[in-house]
Amino acid sequence: MNHPDQDPTGERAPQRSEAPPRTEIASLQRRLDFKRLVGEVSTHFINLPAEEIDAHINQALGQIGSFLGFNLVAISKFFGQGSAGEVTHIWTAEELPPVPPCFTELDFPWTAERLVQGKPVHLACLDDFPPSGRRDRQTYERLGIRSAYNWPLQVAGATVGCLGLCSVGEEHPFPGEFEEELELLAQIMASTLARQRADQVLQESEARLSLAADAAGVGLWRLSLASNQFWLTTKTRELFNFAADEVVTFERFLSVVHPDDQELIRQKVQAMVRSNNDDQVEYRILRPDGSVRWMLSRGRVRAAKTGESDSLMGVSLDITERKRREQAFRASEARLASGAELAGLGFYEVADGERVTYLDERVRAIISAPPGGTDDRGALAFWLEHIHPEDRPRILDAHNRLNDGMADQLAVEYRYLHAQRGMIWIDHLAHVLRRNEAGRATHTVGVLRDITEPRRTVTEALELRSKLAHAGRVTLLGQLASALAHELSQPLGAILRNAEAAELMLQETAPDLEELRAIVADILRDDQRAGKVIDRLRSLLKRRTLDLQPVELHGVITEVLSLVGTDAAARQVKCVYSSASGLPPVWGDRVHLQQVLLNLLVNAMDALAGTAPHERRIQITARHADPGMVEVRVCDNGVGIPNDSLGRLLEPFFTTKANGMGMGLAVSKTIVEAHKGRIWAENRPEGGACFCFTLPIAAGERQREDGK
Repeated sequence: MNHPDQDPTGERAPQRSEAPPRTEIASLQRRLDFKRLVGEVSTHFINLPAEEIDAHINQALGQIGSFLGFNLVAISKFFGQGSAGEVTHIWTAEELPPVPPCFTELDFPWTAERLVQGKPVHLACLDDFPPSGRRDRQTYERLGIRSAYNWPLQVAGATVGCLGLCSVGEEHPFPGEFEEELELLAQIMASTLARQRADQVLQESEARLSLAADAAGVGLWRLSLASNQFWLTTKTRELFNFAADEVVTFERFLSVVHPDDQELIRQKVQAMVRSNNDDQVEYRILRPDGSVRWMLSRGRVRAAKTGESDSLMGVSLDITERKRREQAFRASEARLASGAELAGLGFYEVADGERVTYLDERVRAIISAPPGGTDDRGALAFWLEHIHPEDRPRILDAHNRLNDGMADQLAVEYRYLHAQRGMIWIDHLAHVLRRNEAGRATHTVGVLRDITEPRRTVTEALELRSKLAHAGRVTLLGQLASALAHELSQPLGAILRNAEAAELMLQETAPDLEELRAIVADILRDDQRAGKVIDRLRSLLKRRTLDLQPVELHGVITEVLSLVGTDAAARQVKCVYSSASGLPPVWGDRVHLQQVLLNLLVNAMDALAGTAPHERRIQITARHADPGMVEVRVCDNGVGIPNDSLGRLLEPFFTTKANGMGMGLAVSKTIVEAHKGRIWAENRPEGGACFCFTLPIAAGERQREDGK
């Protein structure tokens, strides 16, 4: 019999294979189509710009969902356990309502826990949830989801989100034949999103850096060593005045650099590339309008993968204003140093009111401090120990008041016991720059100046002024000699006559005692009268220094009027005096003020020589003037002062008198100004002249000319 596989001729018949089922072919083709789809998605994302990734992900999700028959496909991000999540990409079929974009992991605690562990979560129906997934099931039911298949998106082993295929409204079986492709798709999506995030972070970082650089006025740049061309930000182009589309080479950059600084730039760049170190350089550039700007550029070498330098990157900043301030500061320092040198000023600084932190050599010389022996607290103690014992309590009190916040500055003059020169005078000024919350000084600066020679000059000037004033008084009294002799002769003659009468009465056997008592009383009265005249003369003739005391002007004026009374009567001049009520005392030296008034009254009487005797009149007034001052006016009704002489009357050796020396008014001016007052002359509209002077009202602490 023939074998079934043989044909009737006895030869073996060719074997026939059975065709695969049609469904198997369709499944294979479908799988190949899905692989092709995933491959296209993967290829498409490789070189896709970061700003286009989101749109293409949404398109890819739609292709995947449509192919697999799901009506909701989404990518979600996780931000950490218990924190808010976000649906970043979603595709839904047209018939579905919008899906809420936000959720928290607490809405899917069971699902989230597994995804974070890197495990996929596949739910063909809601009954697949275990009892511990009740919260997740409730959320799915609320959203209408009947099947959900989730794959974790992992970057560097950490789950950052998930890819979810969901079926809303009806259940959908798990696409098991595509599981490998879906896992690959999840990896592609995770890598793509990670690259996008990295690009976004880089762009955000560059944007923040550019924004910060622009806000600070800083320009960013990079120089390619291969192409010799710059990449520049907009701000950098503005700084160097390069056009927006201009290609800037290194030589083009050097063309705007000041010619004197171009070689410096070349050397800096070469040194940086050679040493591979960071560096900076300050240089000048020339603007199109011819102005010069100062720039600061700081660069860093960037190396290629081969290790060789391939570019320089850095920042540039316009420092013109800083340079101007530095130059102005240096000029100011130079002027200050020159001024300090000329003025002989020495500087120091003190911290916390006790520690000397800076002491220049001039201060050391002024206080005779030994080299290196006055650091920290020792300098303050050394200074205090050498202040004159009589001045030390006053200076120490002022020093403590400054440190404790009771005074803003210290300004004093005092005597100091110098180790080599003996007693010297120091002018001391200090100011507090900073205080703590309690108000105590924490940073104080001060200056010292040796004023011994100026003080000696002032003392000599005061002595000379005193001699001059004394000479003026003697001269003035010489002019009044005849009148004063007449004023003295009257009480002396009365005394003589009364003495002679008493002598005759005493020769009687029974003299009248009552009459004798009256005669003796007259003698005593006339003696006192003569004594007062002599006392006034003695005080005016005596040399004395200026001693300012509270003085009642009324008494000074009446005493002077009494002195010139006889002379005024002889010249037929009527003196009228009036004073404002409640006139306060002034700071003054009684004798020196008498000299000023005496000189003005004698001058006024001299000015009346050409006036008819019955019209000769002098008006003396005292009244309030500017705040804190009293004004005295001596006015006559003579011929007045020539206009060309009015401004020169107070000059030394200038006089309008035929036999005058020109010193009386100059001395008066010196005395008034020493009293911190002012003296001037003016003509009266009705005829005649007025000489006026002001004196400060006596108020507050006693003042002395020496400033102590």
